[in-house]
Amino acid sequence: GVLPASLATLLGEAVERGVSLAVVAGPSGAGKTTLLSALLESLPAATRRIHIRGCYEPFDFWREPEPPETETILLVNEISAHLPVYLWGPGVRRVLQAGLAGYHLAATAHAFSAQEFVASLAGYPLRVPLAEIAALELVVALDAWRDRAEVSREVREVTALQATGQGLTSRELAIRPHRGAPMRLDRAGWEELLARPG
Repeated sequence: GVLPASLATLLGEAVERGVSLAVVAGPSGAGKTTLLSALLESLPAATRRIHIRGCYEPFDFWREPEPPETETILLVNEISAHLPVYLWGPGVRRVLQAGLAGYHLAATAHAFSAQEFVASLAGYPLRVPLAEIAALELVVALDAWRDRAEVSREVREVTALQATGQGLTSRELAIRPHRGAPMRLDRAGWEELLARPG
């Protein structure tokens, strides 16, 4: 399957506790949105969902510096410059700053790994500060490849991000050494992530 049951349980618990996350993959059609939608089924029923309207988002919901009155998640269909309905430019920082102010975040993006995802936000042209990128606490990297006539998919790695002063640290919480290999879990890392104040 795309992810083993043990990892699905841990990711579901993280979403339920309000951990912000991004699902990334290199190729288009890898299943980023499908996987993210499945993970979001673990959200508490009372969670308010706000769909960010890409470059057209006016951010009317956010009255800085007040935190949201109810548990609220901002849903970004893709962080990308490809289409106006995707989030790019100054709006990316606005969403991440909202995450630091108390909103939960869920997004997809094109990247092969957490490291590449962070570099795409921190580099030109966005130049997002590393500490703000860490508002997305979890990066789930999805792998997809063509196997004969079918497309195979599996989660390749799950990485936790955490702000440290002006930077961030990353820790691999789950990784497959190669395609089809069993997933290796860092249980202590998961416990630490799930113990973070929400």
